[in-house]
Formats: sequence, C-alpha cells, structure tokens
Amino acid sequence: MAVCYERQTAKEPGTRWMVTQCYRCRTDLRKFATHRYRRPVDSAELEFAVFLQTALQRGWVELPQNGVIYSHLFFTGIHQIMRRLTYGRMAQPLKAALYRSYAIDLPIDYLPGKTVIFERLNILQRRTLLQAVNRLVQNWPDSFIGFCRDNNLASHFLIGDNKKGLPFWYLRVVREHLNKSAHKVSDEEIVSIVTTCATVAISPLRKNCGCSFHQAFARERGAQD
Repeated sequence: MAVCYERQTAKEPGTRWMVTQCYRCRTDLRKFATHRYRRPVDSAELEFAVFLQTALQRGWVELPQNGVIYSHLFFTGIHQIMRRLTYGRMAQPLKAALYRSYAIDLPIDYLPGKTVIFERLNILQRRTLLQAVNRLVQNWPDSFIGFCRDNNLASHFLIGDNKKGLPFWYLRVVREHLNKSAHKVSDEEIVSIVTTCATVAISPLRKNCGCSFHQAFARERGAQD
C-alpha cells in the first residue's frame, strides 16, 4: 500500500487523503495492483493501516511518553526510520536483522550506490517495509531501542545528515538512549597496555616521557580521574 506523507494544506479543506493514494498524483494505487501484490492482509497490518489513515484525517497522533503530536511530525519520523532501514551498506544487514527479529522478509534488492526511495517502491515492498516500521513503533520507544541496540545502531547513523528536519519525538529517543559517549579507559585496560609495552625492547612510555611504568600508570590514572 502507498502512504502519502504530505500534510493537507489550508487550500484543500474538503480534501481527504487516502493511505493508498500516490503522494504526487493522488491516484488510488489499488486500481493497478496486480495479482502478485494481492497478498492477504493480517490483523496487525490492517490495524496499522487504520492507525495511519486516522492520523492523516485527524491531523494528530498520540504516542507514549510524547502525548499528542501533529501528524506531519509523526510521519516525518516514520519516514526517517524507513530511510535508515534501507540506507546504504547497512541495508542488507538490517534486512537480515528484521527477518531474525520479526520474520519480516523485505522484498527489496539493494544495489551498490543506488538509494532506495520509499515513494518509488512497488506496493508489496511498501507494505512489507511498513510492517517493519509497525513492529518498531509498537510500545514506543522500547521496541525501537531494543532493535537498535541489538544491531549496534547509534545516533550518528539514526540521525544521518537530516538533523534539522527530524521531529523531537524521534530525536529525543535517539539522543537519550542511543548516543554513544566517549569511552573511559578502565584500570584494567591501562595495566594491559603498560604490560604490553613492557614486552618490547624499547618502551614507548619510557622513551617518550623518561619515567617508569608505575609512574606512567599513575600519571595516566590521574588524567582519567
């Protein structure tokens, strides 16, 4: 199914967008669905489609821990999740991860150097990608955070080059729960480094700072504290 992400303008107060409309020409894509796209719809997919359609018609949606937000902000975040799931070199590993986690098999072939654009996917590809998004936004933000952590998706990847255009409900979760801070070196790691240096003929620590290993360790430890 297709989803229109454009917000209804004030010039079209009587116009109602349908989930299955083309985002450009408003054609109902169900009229052109071939037999291979007519896969049965389960209750979860139908419920999510109704949820999206309701959000479009009302102009707002309610998310856990966020309250009521405008629908255009909600769909902007949804679109970003889909972009990240199909982005560059991570697309193939995430395709495998979605199958492992949710038994969702994205029927999308990823080609080197080619960007996947949701609005240009066929109906079956859109439906499957939306099913993946549905699983990730369920129990927001717990399911999303768990999936990202399991697959080492940090804030720099989840935000990408679209920082200014992302909504607060998405950015807050990414920054608070998926932001990798600088790694603090532990005592054990420092001891391991010093011990390794002690095995070489000329210690870099002794050569560069003219001190013993114990003095170097104490100096490094003081810098960490």
